[in-house]
Amino acid sequence: MFFVSTAQSADIDGAWAGLNGTRWTTFNFSADGNRLDGTMISGPFDEYKIQDGTIEGGRVSFTISTSQAAVSCKGTIDGDIMTLTASVKGVSGAGITDTIVLRRVGMSRIDFPAEWLSRETVVISMRNPNVRFASGIQNPAPAKPMDMNNVSKTFQDIQRELQSMKEIVSVGILSPIPFSDDAVRGSQVRRVIRKTLPDRGQTLPGIPVVRARANGNGFDILGIPVIAGRSFTAKDAAEAAEWMDRRMKGIETAGAAIINQAAAQIVWPGESAIGKVFYDEANRPFEVVGVVQNYHQTPDIYDNNEFIPTMYTPYEATATSMITGLQFLVKLLPGTFQKDFQLNTQKRLQDLAPPGVEITVRPLSEYVKGPE
Repeated sequence: MFFVSTAQSADIDGAWAGLNGTRWTTFNFSADGNRLDGTMISGPFDEYKIQDGTIEGGRVSFTISTSQAAVSCKGTIDGDIMTLTASVKGVSGAGITDTIVLRRVGMSRIDFPAEWLSRETVVISMRNPNVRFASGIQNPAPAKPMDMNNVSKTFQDIQRELQSMKEIVSVGILSPIPFSDDAVRGSQVRRVIRKTLPDRGQTLPGIPVVRARANGNGFDILGIPVIAGRSFTAKDAAEAAEWMDRRMKGIETAGAAIINQAAAQIVWPGESAIGKVFYDEANRPFEVVGVVQNYHQTPDIYDNNEFIPTMYTPYEATATSMITGLQFLVKLLPGTFQKDFQLNTQKRLQDLAPPGVEITVRPLSEYVKGPE
C-alpha cells in the first residue's frame, strides 16, 4: 500500500508527509510546468524516485517502482488535502487498489546543528556493561533486582551533583539523543496515539509514533524549540513516577506529554494540540502540554525520513534505565571540557552510582553520528 501527497499545481514544491498504512512516509515534490519530479521516503531505509509524474490543475499522476511492484498513483487536490488512488501492479500485491487521504507538511525541520560538534555539550552516560541485547530485547535480566527507592534516590543524587558543579550551565535529558545509535534503535520502537478511549474488548486504530523521554533542559540544550505550550516541569516528572501507584488506587489522571509538529498536524490537523487528551496503546491518558519543532532524529545513513511523529513523556528513573543506560545532557561553560574535568566528574559520579553501573563522560560530538 502506497501513499503520496500533493498540493495545488502552483504550490506543490516541497515536503509532504502522512501515513501509508502503518508507515510514516515523506514525499519531496518539484514541479516544472506540468512535469512532476520528486522522491518518496518510506521507513528508515527505503527511498524511491517518482516516475512519469504530471500535474495539471488539481490533478496529479505518477508511478513508484520497487523491487516487488509498480504502483500507479492518481489523485485530486483540494487545498492542502489530496485524495490519492494507488493501484498496485506486479508480483507483490497485484490488483490491489487503495484510496488514501494525504496532507501537506507545512513544517520546518532542525538538522544536525554545527554547534553540537563543539566540546561544550557533554553526555554523561550510566549503564551496566554486563547487560547484552539481542534483537533489541534486554537479555539477561539483572541477577538481583534493584530497590526502586534507591534507584530514584541515585538519579536525584547524580542530578543534584551535576547541578552543583560550577563548570556546568544546565543539565537535562532527551532520550534517545538525536543522531546516536540509541536513536537508530529508538526510531524503530513504535507506539500509537488514539484520540478516543476504546470500549472494553474493542480495538481502535491509532496513529503510529516514536516514543521518547525528556526532562529538565533537554530540548534547550540541543536547541530544539518548544513552539507551543511549555516544556516539562519537575511536577510532571514526579506525577509520571507516581502514575502506576495512582492507577492501582483507582485514580486515573492524564500524564503530561509533548509532541512534535508532525504528530500535532496528523492527529489534530488545523487545530491547536495544546490541552488535547489522547490515549496510548495501553489506554493510558495523556494531555498535550507542549509542541516541539521537528528535528532529524537519526543519522542520514540510517534514516531518510524527515517528519516522524513523536511523543515525549517525562523521564522516569527506573531500575531498567539504571541497568541498560541513562544519559544526562550537560551544557558546560566555554573552554571547560579538559581531561581533568572529564576524570574528576567521572570519579565524583561513580561514587554515587549503584554497584555494576559504569559512568562515562564524553563530548556530544563523540557520542552522535553526524551526517555523512
